[in-house]
Amino acid sequence: MSLVQRLRDAFARSSCLNFDNVSLRIDRGVAYHLVPIAERMSSGTHEAWSQLNAIRPFFLSERPLISIVRGDDIWVHIEGPEYDCGGTIYPLGAQMFIDKAGWLNLGPAEAIDLHQAIRRAVDAAAYRWLSERQKLEQASPCRSPRDRSVDDEIALRQMAAAAGQDHLEMEPSHA
Repeated sequence: MSLVQRLRDAFARSSCLNFDNVSLRIDRGVAYHLVPIAERMSSGTHEAWSQLNAIRPFFLSERPLISIVRGDDIWVHIEGPEYDCGGTIYPLGAQMFIDKAGWLNLGPAEAIDLHQAIRRAVDAAAYRWLSERQKLEQASPCRSPRDRSVDDEIALRQMAAAAGQDHLEMEPSHA
């Protein structure tokens, strides 16, 4: 059984904190990259679980999602990983959920065409919005860090003000 298959089986089965000691024979070139990752993911910390959950789709026969675009009626899931083929980067495919119609599977060429069209539309809409509000001049070359203990409270007050309420009484929607 190959190393990848053994790792796939181990990750697919792991759902609780029970550890097994495992010894593997792997090529040094692969070990150089794989061992630190395996050590980080087997530590049992929150970071380890988030990393494990990030790669879990690779081991569960699901393609990992590299982009999710949600509209009011259509959701597009671009599936990876991406591959360079003839100078063009293709995703493995896409799945679209169309309200009142259902799911549609797209191949790599259709997926990249749709994804490029969506990205162009997002850029056009965002630039139009920025220019209408003269916000582009306020942009900074560095991303501002968020202090959640302060910034979340400010955002909640801004939402309440925009909704015309004195205070916001809603729970997070996690949508």
